[in-house]
Amino acid sequence: MPLCVQIHSGGSQVYNVIVEIKKRVSIEHIATLNRQADRDRVRCPVPGCCGILKVFNDEHFECMKCGTHGDVITFVQLQESCNMNEAISLLVDRAGANVPSTARWPVNISTHYDDMLNYAQLYFFSQITERRYRANELIKKAGLADEAIHYYQIGFSPNEERGLTEHLIDGGYDLDRAVSLGILTLAKKEYSDAYRNVLVVPVLSEIGKIERFIPISDKNEQEKISIDQVVFGLYQARKYIHGTRTVIITSNFFGIVSLYNAGIRNSIYATKITNDQAVLISECADTALFAMPTGATGNMNINANMETLKRFGVSCRKIHSS
Repeated sequence: MPLCVQIHSGGSQVYNVIVEIKKRVSIEHIATLNRQADRDRVRCPVPGCCGILKVFNDEHFECMKCGTHGDVITFVQLQESCNMNEAISLLVDRAGANVPSTARWPVNISTHYDDMLNYAQLYFFSQITERRYRANELIKKAGLADEAIHYYQIGFSPNEERGLTEHLIDGGYDLDRAVSLGILTLAKKEYSDAYRNVLVVPVLSEIGKIERFIPISDKNEQEKISIDQVVFGLYQARKYIHGTRTVIITSNFFGIVSLYNAGIRNSIYATKITNDQAVLISECADTALFAMPTGATGNMNINANMETLKRFGVSCRKIHSS
C-alpha cells in the first residue's frame, strides 16, 4: 500500500512518512541497490572509509572502522552526498510512496525527527574531507592521523559566517533550536555560524547520540565538557574498557588523541566527573588510571574525580604521560 500523506499538512504527517520509510526500506536493501553491499556485508558510506557496518535491529548502523553511525536516512545522505530532504524523497520512492517531485518538506520536520546535530555533523565532516588549508594546519598541530579523525568523527568549521546556517536552512531545520543547541548564534535578528576556523568534535552519549560539539583550535586551548550524563570517548572506548576492565582518563582532548595515536583505545576525556558519569564509567571499568603530563600543574580536579569514582567502587591511581 502506498504512503498516503499530505506533504504540506504539518509535522505529524512527515513523522509518519519517516516511520513508514524505516518499516519498508532497510539499510541492507539500499546498500545492495547502490552496490554498497558485498557478500552480505554493508560497506561504510563515508567517502574514503572502507569499513564494514554493523546494522542493528532498529535499523541503525555503526561503522566498525570510523565509528560513523545513524539510520537509513543518514546512510542515504552520506551515500548520495545529499541533504535530508533529498534523502527522504529518494527513500519515499523506494518505499512505494506517491509524492509529487516538487513537494518540499515542512520546516518543522526537526520537531518530530530529531537529527539536527547529525545533520550538522555531515556538514562539518564534509568540510574536513575537503582538506582546506586551515583544516590541514589544525590537523597537523593536533597530531591527528586520518584514522583518529574517523574514529572520533572530527570535522571542521571554516571561517564562513553562514556556511552551516545555509546547510541547516537547506535541510529545513528550525534555526532557533540550532541556536539553543549552540551551533548557531543570533544577533540583530541575523543567524550565523557559532564555530569558525576550528576543528569540531562531536560529544557522543553512551548509545552514540550526538549531544553537542566541542570546538578546538589548537593544543593550547583547554576544552570543557559540562554534560553530566556524557563521558567523552566512552562510546568509542567501551568495548576496549570492557576487555581490560581498566579506563585511562585524560584531562583534555589532545591527551586522548595522543593515547589513541599510541595504540591505546581504552581512554576517555573528563574534566569534572559527576555522579552520573561515574555510574557510566563504573559499569565497564574496575580500575581508573588518571593520565597526568609530567610536570603538569593545575590538576585540581583529579583528586576530586578519584574520590567520586571510588564511591562507585572504581579503584583509582595516577600515572604520568609524556
